[in-house]
Amino acid sequence: MTHSHSHDKADAQDKRRCKNSILAALPDATWERLAPHLHRVLLHQGDALHESDALVEYVYFIESGMISLVVDAPDGQQVEAGVTGSEGLVGLASVLCQQPTFHRAVVQLPGQAYRLPADTFSQEWQRDSQLQQLLHHYLYVLFAQASQTALCNRIHTLEERLSRWLMTVRDRVQSNDLDLTHEFISHMLGVRRSGVTVALSTLQQAGLIDTSRGHIAILNDQQLENCCCQCYRVIQHQFQMFTDRTSA
Repeated sequence: MTHSHSHDKADAQDKRRCKNSILAALPDATWERLAPHLHRVLLHQGDALHESDALVEYVYFIESGMISLVVDAPDGQQVEAGVTGSEGLVGLASVLCQQPTFHRAVVQLPGQAYRLPADTFSQEWQRDSQLQQLLHHYLYVLFAQASQTALCNRIHTLEERLSRWLMTVRDRVQSNDLDLTHEFISHMLGVRRSGVTVALSTLQQAGLIDTSRGHIAILNDQQLENCCCQCYRVIQHQFQMFTDRTSA
């Protein structure tokens, strides 16, 4: 497992600056209990925050960047089941169920997060009903996302799926500039790299994106959204409902 250097522990000032929706929505008393155990860490592209079939030592509340939840096949193939950005956290289901993880959590786009020991998180979860409600809703969002992604992978064209995926990534990191390789995208969508290259080229010729080595710039997000299947709006609606709830 690769990790980044951890910074200072959190304090009361940090809650006001915190960019993670769940942490920012916690009552002050909960934050004060967690703060001594929260460490800010840098997330480097390609880092694995946890491997599949392993017990989680830490949960990560994402502040910036994006994490892919990846399912690995025995033959080495992989596909993305969902993504997490600043609205959520990584390692939740494994800690609550006290079971090994089902997904590998890979940093897709770099950023930073608050890292919290799993046992501290579990203790707080058991005592704090507001945290329980937030996390139950977040698990629902993850389940909805994985379910919709499974449907999308089955019935929609690669171009539609790629458009949906790029827009979902853009929303999580709130940027139209994405440092992503064709190979990485092919792994996440579970398709051949050559197919991704053709689909990206089609979107580029239509003037929706500009793609260069290891980089994709979204030039017209409204038109790119029009190219998406309806799955994009279904998934985005779930994220938006959760974000509205945490900011209420």
